[in-house]
Amino acid sequence: MSRVALFVLVLLASPAIARAHRGSAKFVTIERTTAGATLEVELEVVDAAMELGLGEDAPASAVLARGDDLGALLARGMTIRSGDAACSARAGAPSEVEGEDGPPRLALSIDYACPASARELVLRDETIFPTDAQHEAFVRIRFAQDSDAHVLRAGRQEVALGEPPSTASLLGRFLVEGVLHLVTGYDHLLFLLSLVLTAGGLARRAGMRVAMRDVAIVVTAFTLGHSVTITPRRSA
Repeated sequence: MSRVALFVLVLLASPAIARAHRGSAKFVTIERTTAGATLEVELEVVDAAMELGLGEDAPASAVLARGDDLGALLARGMTIRSGDAACSARAGAPSEVEGEDGPPRLALSIDYACPASARELVLRDETIFPTDAQHEAFVRIRFAQDSDAHVLRAGRQEVALGEPPSTASLLGRFLVEGVLHLVTGYDHLLFLLSLVLTAGGLARRAGMRVAMRDVAIVVTAFTLGHSVTITPRRSA
């Protein structure tokens, strides 16, 4: 393997580098309750500030001062329904997430009260997507002994709160999500373009077979790395 390809693989092995490729994202954990459901959401301070019209440079303190407005905005935009019947939502106060890598984040919880006859519930997320086409919502659904997970993107913003999938099904789903995450990010495509350009020089020096082998190894590692970083751990 060429030294360039080996260097890239070493970089991709670092969780910090893998996280750096992630764009605007929110993390959602949801659990069914006797009344309906409880949702916990983490989102970046900059996203919350932009949603509130405070500007992208607003500090966390300015967003927290508008905590009631942020809770109301998220409760309106992150809806749960059963058929045509909507569940009522009540948001708690936001707080700053401590000790997290990456951009500053806020967390809050939303309690949903659903009709007594509700069976299958569907979560729909309308927040941040209209202003950020690259936004992703990583949704984890908790069950008594297991969990399920999905990634919501613009144009695909709903998920049914159904039964937990098999491990094989979950891993297959997030392999596909890793590919989608790769090809929908401009920074990822620029990386692949630079890789192709580098491969051209390598092909002249070492031959096409060596160049294609190194490109295949790096692209595969890059895709698997993104799949791993967005795949949730199954609960014990």
